[in-house]
Amino acid sequence: MIYLITGAINSGKTSKMLELYRANPQGDGIVCPKVFENGHFLRYDILHLKSGKILPFAYPVECIPESWDERIIFGKFSFSVKAFDFAEACAYQSIHDQISPFFLDEIGPLELDLHTGFYSILKKLLSLNIDLYISVRKSRINDITNFLGRGNIHVIFP
Repeated sequence: MIYLITGAINSGKTSKMLELYRANPQGDGIVCPKVFENGHFLRYDILHLKSGKILPFAYPVECIPESWDERIIFGKFSFSVKAFDFAEACAYQSIHDQISPFFLDEIGPLELDLHTGFYSILKKLLSLNIDLYISVRKSRINDITNFLGRGNIHVIFP
């Protein structure tokens, strides 16, 4: 079964995924929480659910740290090579260990339009017979359902 956690920007999709994971701790996955400093948005991180390990994932382009390992700039964000590699390693270990459900936060233009970002992870996960929780913005819900091209999709709102 595929579960789509959908909503607008800042509607609580990542928080909902964390809540669902805590209810299914036998699962695994990656979520991308926002990081704030003194009440101001700083960046997105990648959090591996099983291990709790966190890496910086994306900075606004005007705030990139000096030692940043940029993989791609998309829109107003610069994304990390190390974070994408980390996400792939976490996902492929879970696949190898046949862990279900898997939580993937978030699928958007990088994956659906450019076939980069978490695209290879998503394609591999879809080839398996596991429960999959995917967060996606409400504005992209038709795109993701067309991409998935199958039934057995349940939509969850935060």
